[in-house]
Amino acid sequence: MKSLIDQKPETVLSRVEKMEYKWVLIGGFLLTFLGGNINVMMLSFFHVPVSHMTGAFSHLSMVYGGGIDTSNSMLSLWIVIAFFMGTIISGIIIGKEAIFPGNRYSTTLLLEALLLLVAGLMIQSENQYGVTLAAMACGIQNAMASTYLGLNIRTTHVSGIVTDLGLAFGHFVRGHSIGRLKIGLLISLLLGFFLGGLFAAFLFLKGGPWTIIIPSLMAFLIALGYWGMRKKQWL
Repeated sequence: MKSLIDQKPETVLSRVEKMEYKWVLIGGFLLTFLGGNINVMMLSFFHVPVSHMTGAFSHLSMVYGGGIDTSNSMLSLWIVIAFFMGTIISGIIIGKEAIFPGNRYSTTLLLEALLLLVAGLMIQSENQYGVTLAAMACGIQNAMASTYLGLNIRTTHVSGIVTDLGLAFGHFVRGHSIGRLKIGLLISLLLGFFLGGLFAAFLFLKGGPWTIIIPSLMAFLIALGYWGMRKKQWL
């Protein structure tokens, strides 16, 4: 049987491509860490997921199809609308599907940080519609990068990541080799989301409501770090 990890891609990568992969790996981990953190924070306060739209759409189906839990129907609708608007905003700012070095990522992350800050302040004031701003921030982040190594990169949910990993191992069972770079990236993204959620749960348990501001600070620091690396021409 062929090796689980195809060694060929590493040998043909140029020095620039290896450096690019390294930063995509680190950046992807940080963004999924942030995505997992945001989602767990929102779940801790309102039991509403904001980093993906599956739950919101299912809730709307339950409301309009069976009249179940109609009290929060408008909130679910606004979460969907806000997430969608966030993806539009991200598309306008970045303007490309493939990952590429550029200062527009810093701008996008700063906007996300601002939205998360306002969302946190609203939620601390017991305004549940702060959740919609968090959903918009997730939409902005999720649309920041679309493709890399033939993969669809999504950083606010893990359904696609788990699917791609499953497909890769399914191909291995059939006797095909799979690229180690892709597997490494997928595992990094999955681990980032899990650890981000774990960190959020720990913070909420120890610190209480004020910790809702932490995702905003994280987004700001990621934007600042990326801007600094671009300034030093490391990217």
